[in-house]
Amino acid sequence: MRRADTRGVDRAIGLRAHRDEVVAPADDKAMKILDGFPKVTDKELRLPLGDIRAMAHLGSYYGRKIRWVTDLALYRKTFDAAHQATATK
Repeated sequence: MRRADTRGVDRAIGLRAHRDEVVAPADDKAMKILDGFPKVTDKELRLPLGDIRAMAHLGSYYGRKIRWVTDLALYRKTFDAAHQATATK
């Protein structure tokens, strides 16, 4: 039977918690604000709003990627099946 190596587990859990508490809500908030805007026809405003939308999508993508990698690392350290299940989704 393999023995769990728990070095770095606290740091990984902290990183995942930071993503869940700070990054994800900020992405959602940006998208809600943008969705509430009326249709913009002015190019000077439309392009920056598109950039903000793109950055919010990238934040969501990298946030999910951080969560997946963190769960994979936690599974490799602790052999906890719950982390394996979320890492392989």
